[in-house]
Amino acid sequence: MKHILESAEVMEQYAIIDMCYHAMQKISQDMSQRPKSGLELLIDHQTGYGEAKIKEWKETSIDLLKQIIKAKKIIEADFRNDEKMLIEIQNI
Repeated sequence: MKHILESAEVMEQYAIIDMCYHAMQKISQDMSQRPKSGLELLIDHQTGYGEAKIKEWKETSIDLLKQIIKAKKIIEADFRNDEKMLIEIQNI
């Protein structure tokens, strides 16, 4: 794995990875706050908001994981767990 101070490109890839993991954490927090009242769930179901939000989270997560994998390949870091997570999310 390349050292963060090796070059500007490597430093940029580390920043991309960090930003993407931070965004994934935000998505995870948003998803964990899902418990809602019965009325809120009913409204979400009727308007399709819940399904749309889950689809948005899924698409965003896929994009973020692809960026992480690409950046990790550039810095020669292990990305197997990220690939596994990407496959799992794509199969949802």
